[in-house]
Amino acid sequence: MNRRSREGVARAKELFQEVIDAEPDSGMGYAGLADAHVLIAVQGYAPPQQVWPEAKAAAERAVELDANLGEAHASLGLIRSFYEWDWKNAAQEFDRAVELNPGYVTARQRRATYLSRLGRHDEAIEEIQRAREINPLSLSVSHSAGVIYSMAREHTMAVEQFKNNLELASDYYRTYMALGRCQLGTQDLTWGGLASLNRASELSGHNPFVVATLVFGYGRSGDHDEARKLLKQLEEQSASRYVSPVSLAMVQIGLGDVDAAFSLLDKALKARSGFLSWLKVEPTFDPLCGDPRFAVLLDAVGFGE
Repeated sequence: MNRRSREGVARAKELFQEVIDAEPDSGMGYAGLADAHVLIAVQGYAPPQQVWPEAKAAAERAVELDANLGEAHASLGLIRSFYEWDWKNAAQEFDRAVELNPGYVTARQRRATYLSRLGRHDEAIEEIQRAREINPLSLSVSHSAGVIYSMAREHTMAVEQFKNNLELASDYYRTYMALGRCQLGTQDLTWGGLASLNRASELSGHNPFVVATLVFGYGRSGDHDEARKLLKQLEEQSASRYVSPVSLAMVQIGLGDVDAAFSLLDKALKARSGFLSWLKVEPTFDPLCGDPRFAVLLDAVGFGE
């Protein structure tokens, strides 16, 4: 599951279901099943409105079976923040998870990214460092560290982190995607960013979200011809696999079509896209920040003042 690939997450879901079939009262089984459903939704492998209810049901069942299981509360925290946008109760779930199992690195990792999404960057960095102390070789935790630096606009630190992560796994597409996004955020590394994003697209089997990020990169670099060529491929992909409206919104932001981007983000809002939980801090959305419609979206996701 930590590879985050379509095949890996699907197989993890099957294995957690096998655990539940063999042991119907397994809180750990249900917590794992909930996490698999969350990843299917967040990674854009299926329409989120179809997957989130299953994730929520599994997480709540895990807590019912064992209220003192830190893993179950960490799973429920994901649902509260990514799906329900209930930031107060999400914090309580993450805090409870860490309280019950202080050594559960995933709980601290998730609490760190929760803090990042709220814009509490110093706290997020501090928490992800605690997670890294527990498991310094975790690629997933190291990836989250880079993301948190990126959201804090510490692009140089983020680039360094992701380059280090390539030493842990040189074929991990999410590292190349995140590295490319950070490189696009610096003035002198645009083409390095595009190279990283192209590599991410290849390694991911042309995951629609990765392709959309690449289109965004070409659009921001001024190469609209290449961007529109890839956009056409993305639109063709949508005939046979799910393509999130957030992905298409990123494309339109890259091409400078703000109205189209907001129209697609409205669709993402109705679909309960988990990526919108990053709305407050995600650099991709920076070109929209001055528009009153962006404030409306922030409020809808629970970020209103």
